[in-house]
Amino acid sequence: MVMTAFLRLVTNPRVFAQPDTVADAIDFLDIILETPGAELGFCGQEWPQLRDRVLTLGLTGNLVTDAWIAAAAQSLSEHLVTFDRDFLRLLPAADLTLL
Repeated sequence: MVMTAFLRLVTNPRVFAQPDTVADAIDFLDIILETPGAELGFCGQEWPQLRDRVLTLGLTGNLVTDAWIAAAAQSLSEHLVTFDRDFLRLLPAADLTLL
Protein backbone atom coordinates (compact mmCIF):
# COMPACT_ATOMS: atom_id res chain seq x y z
CA MET A 1 0.00 0.00 0.00
CA VAL A 2 2.83 2.41 0.81
CA MET A 3 4.52 1.72 -2.53
CA THR A 4 1.24 2.38 -4.35
CA ALA A 5 0.81 5.70 -2.55
CA PHE A 6 4.40 6.63 -3.35
CA LEU A 7 3.90 5.86 -7.07
CA ARG A 8 0.60 7.70 -7.16
CA LEU A 9 2.04 10.85 -5.61
CA VAL A 10 5.48 11.14 -7.23
CA THR A 11 4.09 10.58 -10.76
CA ASN A 12 1.12 12.91 -10.37
CA PRO A 13 1.33 16.20 -12.32
CA ARG A 14 -1.34 17.66 -10.05
CA VAL A 15 0.99 17.20 -7.07
CA PHE A 16 4.37 18.10 -8.61
CA ALA A 17 5.18 20.60 -11.36
CA GLN A 18 7.75 18.09 -12.65
CA PRO A 19 6.62 14.65 -11.51
CA ASP A 20 8.93 11.65 -11.65
CA THR A 21 8.64 9.31 -14.58
CA VAL A 22 7.05 5.94 -13.93
CA ALA A 23 10.34 4.22 -14.78
CA ASP A 24 12.31 6.36 -12.29
CA ALA A 25 9.77 5.79 -9.52
CA ILE A 26 9.77 2.01 -10.13
CA ASP A 27 13.59 1.97 -10.22
CA PHE A 28 13.64 3.69 -6.82
CA LEU A 29 11.25 1.12 -5.35
CA ASP A 30 13.26 -1.74 -6.87
CA ILE A 31 16.37 -0.42 -5.11
CA ILE A 32 14.48 -0.23 -1.81
CA LEU A 33 13.27 -3.83 -2.23
CA GLU A 34 16.82 -5.03 -2.95
CA THR A 35 18.03 -3.57 0.36
CA PRO A 36 18.86 -6.23 2.96
CA GLY A 37 16.01 -6.53 5.43
CA ALA A 38 13.39 -5.03 3.12
CA GLU A 39 10.60 -7.43 2.30
CA LEU A 40 7.02 -7.41 1.14
CA GLY A 41 4.35 -8.53 3.56
CA PHE A 42 1.15 -10.35 2.70
CA CYS A 43 -0.26 -7.19 1.15
CA GLY A 44 2.76 -7.02 -1.14
CA GLN A 45 2.02 -10.20 -3.08
CA GLU A 46 0.49 -8.13 -5.88
CA TRP A 47 3.66 -6.05 -6.39
CA PRO A 48 4.97 -7.95 -9.47
CA GLN A 49 1.60 -7.57 -11.22
CA LEU A 50 1.26 -3.93 -10.18
CA ARG A 51 4.82 -3.16 -11.29
CA ASP A 52 4.18 -4.76 -14.68
CA ARG A 53 0.89 -2.91 -15.24
CA VAL A 54 2.29 0.48 -14.26
CA LEU A 55 5.34 0.10 -16.50
CA THR A 56 3.55 -1.52 -19.46
CA LEU A 57 0.63 0.89 -19.51
CA GLY A 58 2.60 3.95 -18.34
CA LEU A 59 0.12 4.59 -15.54
CA THR A 60 0.59 7.64 -13.36
CA GLY A 61 -1.26 9.53 -10.67
CA ASN A 62 -4.67 8.25 -9.67
CA LEU A 63 -4.60 5.36 -12.18
CA VAL A 64 -1.89 3.74 -10.04
CA THR A 65 -4.48 3.09 -7.33
CA ASP A 66 -6.80 1.41 -9.85
CA ALA A 67 -3.88 -0.71 -11.06
CA TRP A 68 -3.16 -1.72 -7.45
CA ILE A 69 -6.78 -2.78 -6.91
CA ALA A 70 -6.69 -4.78 -10.15
CA ALA A 71 -3.38 -6.44 -9.25
CA ALA A 72 -4.60 -7.27 -5.73
CA ALA A 73 -7.84 -8.80 -7.04
CA GLN A 74 -5.96 -10.86 -9.58
CA SER A 75 -3.23 -12.01 -7.17
CA LEU A 76 -5.95 -13.21 -4.78
CA SER A 77 -7.87 -14.86 -7.66
CA GLU A 78 -10.86 -12.64 -6.95
CA HIS A 79 -13.44 -11.09 -9.27
CA LEU A 80 -13.87 -7.30 -9.31
CA VAL A 81 -17.25 -5.60 -9.69
CA THR A 82 -17.08 -1.87 -10.42
CA PHE A 83 -18.61 1.12 -12.18
CA ASP A 84 -15.13 2.38 -13.12
CA ARG A 85 -14.42 1.86 -16.84
CA ASP A 86 -10.65 2.27 -16.29
CA PHE A 87 -10.57 -1.36 -15.21
CA LEU A 88 -11.38 -2.50 -18.75
CA ARG A 89 -7.71 -2.07 -19.62
CA LEU A 90 -6.41 -3.23 -16.24
CA LEU A 91 -8.09 -6.65 -15.90
CA PRO A 92 -9.03 -9.47 -18.23
CA ALA A 93 -12.79 -9.60 -18.93
CA ALA A 94 -13.06 -12.90 -17.01
CA ASP A 95 -11.95 -11.16 -13.81
CA LEU A 96 -14.20 -8.10 -14.16
CA THR A 97 -17.88 -7.20 -14.04
CA LEU A 98 -18.59 -3.66 -15.15
CA LEU A 99 -21.90 -2.24 -13.92
